[in-house]
Order: sequence, then structure tokens, then C-alpha cells
Amino acid sequence: MAGETSYAADSWPHARRVVYNAEVLATGPNTRFVITSRMDAPLALHNWYVQRGTPEQWIDDLKNDCFAD
Repeated sequence: MAGETSYAADSWPHARRVVYNAEVLATGPNTRFVITSRMDAPLALHNWYVQRGTPEQWIDDLKNDCFAD
């Protein structure tokens, strides 16, 4: 289930858009949040961030491998 709300932490000057995706897996709940200014639909926005994260993980893996002993 994907949805959105607004949230303002104490240190933030104003509320921001929060998109969330909540799933119930066999191992328990899996809830993820994204704070964004993009105006895409919640599920499309969540999927965009998931796709964007995969190459960033590859980059992190490469950097860690370069400094491994």
C-alpha cells in the first residue's frame, strides 16, 4: 500500500511531503518512507527511488572493494 502525508520535524522550518510504502511480509511489516519535493503519484515515486537506489548500491560496492585488503 503506497500513500502520502506531510510531516514537519522540530528542526524543519515547514512541513514536507512524505511518501510511504507499507507491505506485510512473512517475516513481518516492511514500511519505507521517502521525503521528497517531487509531485509524482506515491507508488510511481517510490518505484523511481527504488530503481535509482540500485546503481547507487553498485557504486558503494565498488568503492568498498577498492579499499578492501
